Amino acid sequence: MIRRRHLLIFSITTLFLLYGCNRNYYVSDESLKSRYEKGDKIIINNWLLLEPSSIIDSISITNKLSSALILKKGSAKSQYGYLGTKYKIIELTIPNLDSRLFGNCLDKKVVKYLNPKKKVFYFIDGAPCETYSIALNLLKNKDVIEINTIEPKSAMKLWGPRLGENGAILINTNRKSNVLIIYK
Repeated sequence: MIRRRHLLIFSITTLFLLYGCNRNYYVSDESLKSRYEKGDKIIINNWLLLEPSSIIDSISITNKLSSALILKKGSAKSQYGYLGTKYKIIELTIPNLDSRLFGNCLDKKVVKYLNPKKKVFYFIDGAPCETYSIALNLLKNKDVIEINTIEPKSAMKLWGPRLGENGAILINTNRKSNVLIIYK
């Protein structure tokens, strides 16, 4: 009877360990600054930190968080595209905090559509963007409402072969109606 119980406990523990190895794992107690300096990408409350300010120096990853985890490569790739294949992604949830206070941030919803290696035509809030860096600057600290991808064939019909050959991404943000974006 005792051997059966030990065998059952061992089997259950093994299953939990095997199942847990395929899932995301929790982050150890370490400062956000040190993780960021190591090259990890940090997402706080659905905002990717692009250039965090000195405020993050004092925050410990496990301090006052409702959740903190590092995404495994497969999960990171499906959620964040290119970014998830290149870097460790740490997702943090800190209640009652606007993450944009930490510096320049990018809405989590748009991250998987941005790829500096891929020359795609971006159209953000009615402004054409031919480069990744311009698109990134237009999207900093803005809530993304809608994202649509256009296949190369359709994009070439709309914008010609030079701009549309790699497809296009249309992004609408929650911007004020009296804001005018001028593209040079």
